Amino acid sequence: MNLKSFAKTALFSATLLAPFTASASLLHFDLIPSTGIFQNVLDTDGAPIVATNTDLGASFESELVWSDEGGTSSSLTLNTIKSVDITTAGSPALLSTITHNNMVLQTPVATLASGQIFGGLNLSSMFSLGEGRYKELPGSPTLGEVAEMVLASPDTPAMLPGADIPNSILSLFNFVFDETLNNASPCPYGDPNPCDDAFTAFLLGDIPLPIQIKLIIDSEAYMLTIFNTINDPTGDFANAIMDQMFITMEGEETVLYTFAQLMYVPEPASLGILGLGLLGMAARRRLLS
Repeated sequence: MNLKSFAKTALFSATLLAPFTASASLLHFDLIPSTGIFQNVLDTDGAPIVATNTDLGASFESELVWSDEGGTSSSLTLNTIKSVDITTAGSPALLSTITHNNMVLQTPVATLASGQIFGGLNLSSMFSLGEGRYKELPGSPTLGEVAEMVLASPDTPAMLPGADIPNSILSLFNFVFDETLNNASPCPYGDPNPCDDAFTAFLLGDIPLPIQIKLIIDSEAYMLTIFNTINDPTGDFANAIMDQMFITMEGEETVLYTFAQLMYVPEPASLGILGLGLLGMAARRRLLS
């Protein structure tokens, strides 16, 4: 096969695997107002911890802080990007981060114990956007059906102005936080000198992680995967974690990254054409040899 023919075949195959590779927005995410926040947070004495919520322009921040008597503070900070575009299938896009800054608290103090993370994103596209469905849930419910389930929880508002319910991803995470004694024995997490701390979250509705959503964009099938990495800002899916637990060493910082990745799902006919093309290339190669 000459170089020109190979280039044509490669271009045809690439078109099958990713029909939209231009800068047009395949999928757009907008943070829904009043989401991207910590809520219903309690310390180990059962007292509320009030989150500090700040609009940073390009992102929205929600922060929890707890301190010892000397003023040394640990914190948990959620930062959600307010507007995110995916222009190319296969490329991960950062949606948010949760940063745990774990300082060594010197005096006995009430610390973070539990709370919730309420998140919401509207989806849109420059192309036609069909009904999205959760792949791993029984019956493959639509985005709107799961959003309505989240809004039916007593911990969320019954109405959410600004939410495009049929095209929104709403989530409610219940989390627990275990701030161990520095000299805990035995230490349940990591290095016992001093003992590390752990954050664990559980998603309402038992939605498995990573989250997978089937989408139809401009009559083409795609799979949207929302996944997390720990201390890896590259969005390499090979480093995705399968749960929402992370451990932070004393005096260190842990960052939980949340990414979205859109993958084209070829139709069976397209896969057949591609397979025939590859077989033809192999046969031609054998004849030429």
